Amino acid sequence: MTEDEALLVERPDPCDPACEPHPDETQVADSPAHAAWSIDELTVTEGVTLAEAVAQEERQLLGALAAWATGSAAVGAATWVVGARTGRPRAVDFGRQTLVWAVVDGVIALVGAVRFARASRGPDAECGRAAVRRGTRLRRSLAVNAALDVGYLATGTTLLANPRGRLAGRRGDGLAVVLQGAFLLAQDVRYAVRLGRLLP
Repeated sequence: MTEDEALLVERPDPCDPACEPHPDETQVADSPAHAAWSIDELTVTEGVTLAEAVAQEERQLLGALAAWATGSAAVGAATWVVGARTGRPRAVDFGRQTLVWAVVDGVIALVGAVRFARASRGPDAECGRAAVRRGTRLRRSLAVNAALDVGYLATGTTLLANPRGRLAGRRGDGLAVVLQGAFLLAQDVRYAVRLGRLLP
């Protein structure tokens, strides 16, 4: 066992009355795949507990969503304005749809950040068992969201592929939905996989 792995195992779990390493944290460190992921991806130099690793994943996920929402708001608003001034209805539709998604993503990121802050200040913030529960819930939520993202992609593709009939003129909306769905699917799958590698 390397020095980094030893540090990961030896750090006590604050929620354990006996002040012993939590079995879940020991399992993560003793598993070669999990230990390598923790050391390589999280750059462990002084020991990283399971609680810290899960918190870092959640923090990165919320940060990525907030950044995407901000960028979408800027692009959506600009495209909407330019489209309206130049008489391009598809640009207007794309900008409006993108702006709506930006608001929704921003609200989700904000609510998630508030909950994350509360959990970080809670009594179980560094508890291995609580980290397993929190990480498992997050991973399940990401899996459900990924299924919804596939639906978004299908909806957007349908709007793009139907230039005639009752869906005519909705290609701008379709493109916006496809882009949003693709990003969200990539993020949800990515972090679900990362948590799956991390959790025992």
